[in-house]
Amino acid sequence: MEFRWPFKKKNRDQWIGIDLYEAAPSVVVQSRACIESCASFSQQGENALDEWLDANMDAGTPAVIVLDEAQYELLLVEAPEVPDEELAAAISFKIADMLSQPVEEMAIQAFRLPPDAYRGRMSMAYAVASPKETIRDIVDWADKQRLELQQITVPEMTVLQVLAAHNNAQNSAVLELKEDHGVIRLYSDGALYLTRQVEVGFKALGFSAEQPDEQAEEDAAPQSAEHEAESLELSDEPENDTDGVLLNELDLDELVLQEEQARDSIDDQQTENLILEIQRSLDYYESQLGMGQISNLWVFSSQVDLSPLCEKIKPMIHTKTKQLDLNSSLPKAGVVDVSGTCKGLNQSLLSLGGALSYVAS
Repeated sequence: MEFRWPFKKKNRDQWIGIDLYEAAPSVVVQSRACIESCASFSQQGENALDEWLDANMDAGTPAVIVLDEAQYELLLVEAPEVPDEELAAAISFKIADMLSQPVEEMAIQAFRLPPDAYRGRMSMAYAVASPKETIRDIVDWADKQRLELQQITVPEMTVLQVLAAHNNAQNSAVLELKEDHGVIRLYSDGALYLTRQVEVGFKALGFSAEQPDEQAEEDAAPQSAEHEAESLELSDEPENDTDGVLLNELDLDELVLQEEQARDSIDDQQTENLILEIQRSLDYYESQLGMGQISNLWVFSSQVDLSPLCEKIKPMIHTKTKQLDLNSSLPKAGVVDVSGTCKGLNQSLLSLGGALSYVAS
């Protein structure tokens, strides 16, 4: 599902995905060769994103923009028996009373759930409704940034692109945690089957939003060949081995200690509440939708590192759980390489999905 505005022929060697999440917008730059760079602006917001785009992107760069959850409504409804090209218009009449604004003021797109959902008993579809004013504002903003807007899409679809890049879109759940709530999305065979809100956010679990790292922001910008050469020269210098101590061994011990402390600091009761929410979704997927068992659970956040949470809940849940290291997992999947400058890629998952959407569409 996508809002296309306007359609342009793909003739560029570089394009970007932008996640407009208000609390932590992010951008990923992709080329035909690799994921070149990324930047996340937690605690800084849209102004920092504007400045970054102005400093680093050429005029006419193709862009896929991912809406913040506050910019659209997602509704699950019974699908009318109409051709696919008429689905959005037909659904508009069904959801008119469910929307926060008059239906004539909303841009609406729709996509069907696969026929095997709900054991084939009924045909269902998701309707995505975003205020036309919001869409116009995004178009105007992209024009101001001199971007060539290709698509406006939603997180449900960009997460699917990241799953597809890992060849892992079969029976997978993806849990996104924000400060005061979360969203779990269940996918199978390249399609979205279920999305529901989780009433536990990372703040209740004991995490705090990470402050931006100035050095990481410098690394996020695309580097010139001269700068890359200088970096290579610096990396050839021997490490300082003070008093003959093996620093790497000390660093490893400190890392293990930090990981143990991070796990111990996570709230046990809220962890149990989160697991209960996850299990309810997995059970619904299996029993009510009539689908098989979920084989993978991905956990991610645009604002915090959730790897300690993954380690804590692994023994408590039967589904394989992890926070992916996108810098290493994407090249292993064999779909796209990742530049060494992408230190914040795990926090830019939605904008990465936007960049991947440009290739897939």
